Amino acid sequence: MKQHLAIPLFLAALLLLPAVLHAGESADNLAALSQELEDSDVIRVPFQQTRHIEALSRPLNSEGRLLFAREEGIAWIIEAPYPVFMVLTEDAITEWEKGAARKTTPLSTRPHLAALAGILRSVMTADMDALEKEFDVETSAEEDAWKMALQPKDEMLASALASISVRGAAHVERVTIVETGGDKTEIRFGAYETEPPHLSDEEKSYFAE
Repeated sequence: MKQHLAIPLFLAALLLLPAVLHAGESADNLAALSQELEDSDVIRVPFQQTRHIEALSRPLNSEGRLLFAREEGIAWIIEAPYPVFMVLTEDAITEWEKGAARKTTPLSTRPHLAALAGILRSVMTADMDALEKEFDVETSAEEDAWKMALQPKDEMLASALASISVRGAAHVERVTIVETGGDKTEIRFGAYETEPPHLSDEEKSYFAE
């Protein structure tokens, strides 16, 4: 899998990390959100992404949505400027463009992807002990907001990612990733949606073999 495909799926997992910083008087709201996410089988979140690539004079903009299905996996769906789909399940990663054939890579044949999937699961289950084994984590909070800085310890991640900054209030609102080559990705997230609590037929198709 190309490096730029691993990053969105890692971002998707970061977004699903229940709030771990209690910012001032918003602690009750954060705790309520964390419980809602832990209890939800399906979570949908819209996003807007801007990629700054060293070799290009203009940034690349895209938008789409993240879909988390507890039993199936996570899907990173780019809707504009053209549809692209990336899906991570327990044992494989699949990517395709609209109207094109799907390309599936078993995690068993790609040890570094399997390692990444393990990190993703730690993030999605809010296992901060496991997360701190992979990253140096620095946190700070203001009255109604918080931020987290992650520095990879894992050799595979550190070879691709220089730093990760996560900001939010009641939920993750912005993630900035700086890659070792100088490229930077900024993603702004919208409101979490947990209804309907089941997948639509279209959403089920993302995870179909």
